Amino acid sequence: MVGGGRELHEQRVSPPFRDETADHRRYEKPDVYDIRRDDVGHLTFGYGLHDCLGANLARLEGRVALDELLNRWPEWDVDHDTIELAPTATVRGWERMPLVIR
Repeated sequence: MVGGGRELHEQRVSPPFRDETADHRRYEKPDVYDIRRDDVGHLTFGYGLHDCLGANLARLEGRVALDELLNRWPEWDVDHDTIELAPTATVRGWERMPLVIR
């Protein structure tokens, strides 16, 4: 029995994975993506002993790619009507986020 629910004999049980920025004790609206949130201490590339060796390269590549995209297409918007969240418990992000380029 899990939490008084049905028996889960020989079945997989996956705990919900949420990142630190979804903590309702720390953020007023934890489930709202806020790019201006300034008190973020997430572990995307690890921390301390678990620091990702390629983190700086990945950040640089992302910065260069985003800069090039914005230089090429400076006027764009997100198509909010067709956005889809990823359907997994382990990925907190978008499955689809179509852009409208002007």
